[in-house]
Amino acid sequence: MTGRKPTLAVVGATGAVGTVMLEIFSTREDVWGDIRLLASARSAGRALRCRGDDLVVQELTEDSFEGVDVAMFDVPDDVSAQWAPVAAAAGAVVVDNSGAFRMDPDVPLVVPEVNAAQIRNRPKGIISNPNCTTLTMMDHWFQMEDLGGPAEPMLEGYTSMGFLAGRTERVQLGLLVTGVTYRHPGLLAKVVTTLDVLSSGRALLGLGAAWYEREHRALGVPFPPVAERFERLEETIRICRQMWSDDDGPFEGEHYRLAETICTPSPVQAGGPPLLVGGVGERKTLRLVAQYADACNLFDLGPEGVAHKLAVLDQHCADVGRDPGDVRRTVITGQDPFDTSFLSRMETYAGLGIDQVWIGPRPDDPVGWTERACAEVLPRLSELG
Repeated sequence: MTGRKPTLAVVGATGAVGTVMLEIFSTREDVWGDIRLLASARSAGRALRCRGDDLVVQELTEDSFEGVDVAMFDVPDDVSAQWAPVAAAAGAVVVDNSGAFRMDPDVPLVVPEVNAAQIRNRPKGIISNPNCTTLTMMDHWFQMEDLGGPAEPMLEGYTSMGFLAGRTERVQLGLLVTGVTYRHPGLLAKVVTTLDVLSSGRALLGLGAAWYEREHRALGVPFPPVAERFERLEETIRICRQMWSDDDGPFEGEHYRLAETICTPSPVQAGGPPLLVGGVGERKTLRLVAQYADACNLFDLGPEGVAHKLAVLDQHCADVGRDPGDVRRTVITGQDPFDTSFLSRMETYAGLGIDQVWIGPRPDDPVGWTERACAEVLPRLSELG
């Protein structure tokens, strides 16, 4: 490849992931030379926009990878299993996003931000993506009491997210979750919009009613009663939604009044970053999820407890006339993912409709822990659906 830019083949270019990849390639025009779009015979002949040009999708054949330096596969497992070795045999470095090779000891699982050096260790010419999809931090000014309290380091969340936006390319970024009392909602909408723009559309807005009174008192931040915090949470959601819409007029609420809800530039994601509301309160939190949110985030209450909370959420959705299937169901757990019971517990949750779980590294060796989780746990979680 000396003196020229590498040729890239995208297998599965017409799928949802492939479409997003083309959008990313359009923001990095100086990286690749030729880009070859490959798909099934049924999809061949379509024209897709990339880097300002219309590229015609070609049918995937034995000769498709001649002259290709890198082949990215965003297709079902069986398609990758058949065609990734063909691409590797033709001399391409294969990056596979399916689950076809995640258990193959000769195919490294690589998260570039964690173990990029493993890219060189590819006996079969194939690299597997373990599908670690979201990277979040907690949003606190002080470390929580059960993790050492204020004496332990705590970086400001959205400043840290901005740094990570510049060091990552694919993972979704956000805070799990932002307490409604931490930032004025108009400013919060601007901050999260900035993260979305800098990350090319990878921001997530996680919100909750806030609970850590000590950090508020210590830093002089008002900490209203819980009922008022929930009122403010609902108004904050409405303000963010309005600022991410075409309506830049005033907002008049009980607690917040904005003369102009201008947000320029707009978020990259249409309608703004997805909204996740964290918590398990049945009367208020889950009602807000049903009415406004794209996702819930429940505590790991055990299968029976989680099933009950999901039933409550479904009823709230029915009450507001919303399809429960429109709300993603996620869980955050403190269970050791290397424990033998972890996967069976997650399998039970998957059967309840949970499709994402948050796990966190040990503080003594976060990098080693993450590398091990990517290699041992994520492939098996991916098999659950």
